[in-house]
Amino acid sequence: MNADVANDAKRRLARIAGQVSGIQKMVDDERYCVDILTQVAALRAALDQFGVLMLSTHLESCVYG
Repeated sequence: MNADVANDAKRRLARIAGQVSGIQKMVDDERYCVDILTQVAALRAALDQFGVLMLSTHLESCVYG
């Protein structure tokens, strides 16, 4: 994995970790369920995009390369 992709992956994972922490805080603060579900949807989208990055990197470097 080249350095640019690795840095992008690390940035995405740090953002995802922050989102998880935010959701934990929302649960602790007993926030409205719909607000929590909105954040869960955003987290899923972020994880999906991370997966796309990993899959495309794998295809480019291992399958096609």
